[in-house]
Amino acid sequence: MRPPASRKPGLPPPPHAQIFEISDDESSSSSEGPSSLEVIQGLERTVDQLKQQLDEFEADRAIQQRAVASAERREKEANDRFSSFFMAMDDQMNCQICAAKMWSPYTLACGHTFCKRCLQAWFADALERHKRSVNQFYNPQYMIPPPLRNMLSRFGAGQTPEEQRRTQYKVWGHLVTVPQPAYSCPSCRAQLITRPVENFTVKYLVFTICTARGESVPADEHTLVAGNRPVDPWNAFFPSLRG
Repeated sequence: MRPPASRKPGLPPPPHAQIFEISDDESSSSSEGPSSLEVIQGLERTVDQLKQQLDEFEADRAIQQRAVASAERREKEANDRFSSFFMAMDDQMNCQICAAKMWSPYTLACGHTFCKRCLQAWFADALERHKRSVNQFYNPQYMIPPPLRNMLSRFGAGQTPEEQRRTQYKVWGHLVTVPQPAYSCPSCRAQLITRPVENFTVKYLVFTICTARGESVPADEHTLVAGNRPVDPWNAFFPSLRG
C-alpha cells in the first residue's frame, strides 16, 4: 500500500476537512449557566418552602376554625340560656286568666297579680250580681256620706298621724255597715275590700323583656287620662278614699 500523502508546510487545509476540538464539559457548562443539578436543587428548595408555607396556613386555618366553633358554641349556649330565662319569666309575665302579657298588672291584697282588663271583667260580674240581688242603684262613690267625705278631703292636710288613723277607722267603720259587692280573688277566692294596686315591678319586667324581643306596647294598654289626672280604673267598683 502507498502511504498517505502528507501536506506540505504552509498550505491551507482542504476545503472539506472537519476540525474537532476536545474541551472539558464542566468548564463549558459553567460558562453557559447553572447546571441541571443546580436547577433541580433550586426547585426542590422552592417546593420545600411552599410546603412549609402551606403547613403554616393550614395550622392558622385550624386555629381560626376552632375559634369560630368555640364562638358559635358560646353563642348557642347564651341563646339557650336566654330562651330558658324567657320561658321561665313567661309564667311571671302572663296573666293567669287570659294568659296574655300583663302590660298593666295589678296586685290584690292576697298577693296574686292579674292584668287590669281581666280584673275589671271579674269585678264587673260581681258588681252586676250585687245590683240584681241587693241594690240595683249601688254606686260605690255614694257609699261615703258627706261628713266623712269632708274628713277625707282634709286627710293629711295638717293632721297628725293619730288624726289620720281615726279618719280611716271612721270611714272603714261606715263601709262595713253598707252591703258591698262580694269581690274576691280569681285565684284563691279571698274576699277583697280594698282596691288592686298597680305592680310596677312586673310592669317594668314585662316592658323590658318584651321590648328586647321586639314586641311593642298594645295601643289599648296606654293609660287613659281625664284632664291632667289619670283615670282610676277601680272607681266603678270601690269607694274612693280621696277627698
